[in-house]
Amino acid sequence: MRLAFLLFAPLSLLYPSFGHSAEAAGPAAPTAASPLSLDEALRLALAKNFVIEVARYEPLIARARQVEAAGAFDPVLHASFTSSNGVGTVDSNPLSNTPPAFYTVKNDSTETGLRGQLPFGLSYDLVGTVNNQRGSYNGFADSFYTFGGVRLRQPLLRGFGFGPNLAGIRLARANRAIADAVFRQAVIDTITRTIAVYNNVYFSQRAYQISVHSRELAEGLLRENRRRLEVGSMSSADVTIAAARVASLGDGVLQAERGLRDAQNFLRALITGDSRPVVESPLEILPPGGRPEPVIDHAGDLAKALARRPDYQQAQQNVRRAEVGLASSRSQLLPQIDLVGSYGYNGAGTTFNDSSRAARNGNTDSWTAGAELNLPLALRDGRGKFRAAKLTVAQAQSVLRQTEQGIVVEVANAAGQIATTAQRVAATRHARELAQQSLAAEEKLLQVGQSTTFTVLQFQELLAGAQVSEDRALADYNIALANYDRAIGATLETHAIELADTGRR
Repeated sequence: MRLAFLLFAPLSLLYPSFGHSAEAAGPAAPTAASPLSLDEALRLALAKNFVIEVARYEPLIARARQVEAAGAFDPVLHASFTSSNGVGTVDSNPLSNTPPAFYTVKNDSTETGLRGQLPFGLSYDLVGTVNNQRGSYNGFADSFYTFGGVRLRQPLLRGFGFGPNLAGIRLARANRAIADAVFRQAVIDTITRTIAVYNNVYFSQRAYQISVHSRELAEGLLRENRRRLEVGSMSSADVTIAAARVASLGDGVLQAERGLRDAQNFLRALITGDSRPVVESPLEILPPGGRPEPVIDHAGDLAKALARRPDYQQAQQNVRRAEVGLASSRSQLLPQIDLVGSYGYNGAGTTFNDSSRAARNGNTDSWTAGAELNLPLALRDGRGKFRAAKLTVAQAQSVLRQTEQGIVVEVANAAGQIATTAQRVAATRHARELAQQSLAAEEKLLQVGQSTTFTVLQFQELLAGAQVSEDRALADYNIALANYDRAIGATLETHAIELADTGRR
């Protein structure tokens, strides 16, 4: 059984990396006239299942968050304009005992620039400013002052380096890897569950067929007994026993039919995107087929599981995410010392053109340089963040080891289930063959009067039980194979399902 298709159609326009539409690979849904195969059930489940529908948004959201985080270093174009009207004073002369003089001041200020931050912490602002200050002291004549240059701020301790400044991007990258792993896990779990449900439906279908066949055998025996009663070769007690058996088997048929309908509804919910699927309608499925028992290699299987399983990859990414937080919080233990400075050119004039021309000529350069210190006295905020980050790393590492331990046990149990169910298949098949032979022999003895109706009915019941046990063992074997593939991380490879690499987009 091989499936060669790419996931998934419903969001292929929004998320092109899912590749070709899976919905174009076959009919929209099975009908009673077209029995459903396991390959088709898997295709429908991956294309329409609500678990997949919900999970496929996670990589999309994580990718958007990663773009958002990268935007922290995008330059920002800014502009501002302010206008003010106030009162200024001229200091009084204490020798002449004159009161201070008041005058009106108006100022219009415009600033435009391009500001941003670099990954090692440097903040920059390429800026140009224009101030037009006038007042009653000069008859409100325009006086323009311009500046064009760059302002810089560079942290030396807290906030310095790639660790704290790239933490947002690194966290978003880890979150995206986790989202991809969650999506792959949802796909794998859906495949595994679909295989299990499909095999359970087929078992229920076979159980119903066996119950109907058992009733038909009992009805055949009842008709034969009535015929022999008419000719006087059988007692009425044998007819009554056969009739009672037919009546009791009717209840078994009804229960088997109800079990089949319930199982079909579970499968129908997996393979349809309809929130209100049609239930109770017939849904015939084809035999699921089988695979030979795989060669178990415990060391190799464990290595494959640790390299492929999304849950283990998710635990690894959680450790990386915690380590990013630790690197960022380490910076919070340091005092904040920033170098600040600016450099550019000034200009002044009675018109904007005169002022800006003077600045462009570069005759009056202007610069500032200095440092700023901010030192929390207790550093409790930084120490608390750092300690919490260290504990988070330790917790994530413990979860990783716990996940690895669980995988070791799961791989071993999955391999053991394959061996056990394979032995059950062989044992139940042999038991069913013997039950068939025993029933045939007992029916011959009944025909020559050397057996009883009660004994034949017992052998019919034994045969039905053996057939049910064999079908149950076959279903469990197929389910064990699916669980084994999931345990060693081989589900997608086994069914030739490709998930496009979202990390390159």
